[in-house]
Parts: sequence; structure tokens; C-alpha cells
Amino acid sequence: MMKLGVIGCGQMGRALLGGILRACVVREADVYLFNRTPEACSQIVREFPSVHVCGSIREMAALADMVILSVKPAGVCSALAELASAEGKKPCVLSIAAGVTLATMQSCAPELRMVRAMPNTPALVGMGASSFCGGSLATQDDLAAARRLLEAVGIAVELPEEKIHAVIGVAGSAPAYMFTILDAMADAGVSLGLTRGDALKLATQTMLGSARLVQESGRHPMELRDAVTSPGGTTIAALNAMDAHNLRYAVIAGVREAARKSEEMSRGQS
Repeated sequence: MMKLGVIGCGQMGRALLGGILRACVVREADVYLFNRTPEACSQIVREFPSVHVCGSIREMAALADMVILSVKPAGVCSALAELASAEGKKPCVLSIAAGVTLATMQSCAPELRMVRAMPNTPALVGMGASSFCGGSLATQDDLAAARRLLEAVGIAVELPEEKIHAVIGVAGSAPAYMFTILDAMADAGVSLGLTRGDALKLATQTMLGSARLVQESGRHPMELRDAVTSPGGTTIAALNAMDAHNLRYAVIAGVREAARKSEEMSRGQS
């Protein structure tokens, strides 16, 4: 089985590793952690006591087949340089650092094999949506390994790197849109006499169930919408009111703006 390193034990690094271990993609004893602040590894060690904490990135490089790089963008190049400076075999790097391109990473460590991924926060509960793409040196085995790791916490779609801005609009930033819609639905329920707890519980389950229905039925969302929209009924009245406030166009504009901002930030990184 794969020997896996994790550099950066923050929230997303912990979420990915937890999903990977619970899915038995990697054995607990084959995991190696490193964080600039060693105490940050303690939460993982408490839950998974057989993982190893490394004293340096170079030590990890000698042990791991693939390393998840889960650090802030400013720390990417220094971590890559340390991995590259280790003697002997070099692990493949799976970077989830936001906004750092493959070209930027490759310039920091030209000899390393790299895969760039964009997960989203539902990975924290095993329901993430990730995209990934390989650098010029990444092999098909590297990409297959990256897919296995990402699919331990949701779904993973391989796409060209230039599509990552669209992915950020549709998936990376999108949990915030869903949370806003859920809060608005709960507010409306409260205004109609429901308790906030009941309104939020009903709205959340409805969003979750609707998404699952699209996934499992394979039917187009608009086909499913039409199936619950009776002539002259409550649903069409609601949809007409939302159309009057341009809900659909507001969502499209938001997704496009997130993608535009991502592209702008990416240019600033290069």
C-alpha cells in the first residue's frame, strides 16, 4: 500500500487524512506527518495513534510515496524545496494549496512530480467535490493515486488546470452559496411561524435530499423541478416570485465572479 506524507495538519489536511484512513486507502502505520508547529499534529495522533510524526520534511521525503501539501500559499515553495533537497527517491506531491499553479510549484522544485487539487469544505464530512490535474512529470500512476485519495472524501474529477477557476466558482466557493440559501429559507420559515431549529432542519434535509435525487436518478435538475411543479400550484408561485427577484441570474453571476476573482488572484501569484 501507499506510504503517505502530510505536510500541514490544519483543518483540510486533517479532513483529507481522516477520510483516507477511514476508507482504508492507506494504513495508519504508513502515514507520516509534519507541521512547522508540532502541536498541530496532536489532534491527528489522538485519533490515529499509529501515525508517525516526522522531525523534518526531508525525513518525510525518504519515507513517503506521495505527500499531501496542505499549507498556506506562502509556504509552498519552501516546503517543495525541502522535499526536493532530500537524498534518494522523491515522492509525488499532491498540493491542495489554494491559488498556487503547477508552473509556480514546478519552478520551485523542477524535479518533483506534482498533482494539483482543489477540494472544498464538505470534504470535512466526506462529501467533498474535488478537481485535480497533473504536472508535466506526473505519471498515470500518480494521477490514479491522487484520485483514490480525493475520492476517500467525496468525488474527484480530473480536469485541465485552466478549468480550475470554473471549478472554484461551481464547487470551491459554492458551499457558501448553499449556506446562504439555507439561511434564507430558515429565515422565511421563521417569518411564517416555524422555530428556527425546525425550519433549518427541514431546509437542510430538503437540500441534501434534492442533491441526492439528482445524483442517483441521473435526471436533469429541470426535469425533476417540473415533476414537482403542478399547474397553478404553490411551487410555480414560488418559482415565479424567485424569478421576479432574478435568483437564477444572481447565482450565475456569483459563480462567474468567483471564477473571475480566482483567475485574477492566480495572475498575482505568478
